[in-house]
Amino acid sequence: GAAGLNADIWSLAVTFYRLATGDYPFGADDYAQTVRRILHDPPSLGKIEQMGYSQRLVGILRKPLAKDPEKRYRHAAQFTADLEAILRHGQAACGIEGQIETMLRAHFPLIYLNTTEEEQVLLSLSRIRANMAAGDKDMGLFVWRESKGLVDHQSRGAASQTSGDPLLALNHVVQSPRLGIYVFLDIHRHLSPPVVRLIRDAMYAVKRDHKTLIFLSPVISLPPELETDTTLLFYDLPDEEKLRAMVISLVEETGEHAEPTLVETLAQAVSGLTLSEAE
Repeated sequence: GAAGLNADIWSLAVTFYRLATGDYPFGADDYAQTVRRILHDPPSLGKIEQMGYSQRLVGILRKPLAKDPEKRYRHAAQFTADLEAILRHGQAACGIEGQIETMLRAHFPLIYLNTTEEEQVLLSLSRIRANMAAGDKDMGLFVWRESKGLVDHQSRGAASQTSGDPLLALNHVVQSPRLGIYVFLDIHRHLSPPVVRLIRDAMYAVKRDHKTLIFLSPVISLPPELETDTTLLFYDLPDEEKLRAMVISLVEETGEHAEPTLVETLAQAVSGLTLSEAE
């Protein structure tokens, strides 16, 4: 029939599948059988799962390969947006990263992350901020340390006068016009009655203003007044894939070749450790 944009979207999906798997979604032995499969059979996408790709990718590919052109994406940008969403989750440092992003988008007022992997969590939050900033350019990431006060994701002092004083930092969060993620490190050391009261007041304000408080600490210390409204999360230990990537990175820093057997042996040897311990 009359080929138009819908046919181009279909061709784009076939090309994408070919690039990802080296195969065709309508593979056949000869031309006539290929045409018949294209016209009448559903696409064969099983190789996506066999090769370890996300199951979500199968669902996304079915749409542009639909027999009815009206059921396909209207624009290639819609296809791209869905693929980028899978990519973001695939690049997550661990399974919990996507969960944190979902909570931030839903404006959970207070998340308490229990972990010793401070650096890894801050990297995850930085990726999440970048994802969310694609739709909201004002989205920021601010980290409070007792030694430095509030600092933004570009390491610029956002409120240096808050150094050593979580009360001043919490007041700044409430009063600041900036949307974003406000992270407090080692807040368990400062949970005096005035701080707890201010946290409770701040939770209502940040939810209203589309901000989120995140407490990051290796110690779980939650006063009863905060338990009901706080979401407690435990940051996962790195999986085998993450450990392999870490080993390869360390080996390549020495200028050596990352021999697969050695990588596998070392990754298994440090299984069960945090990433910093493994390094």
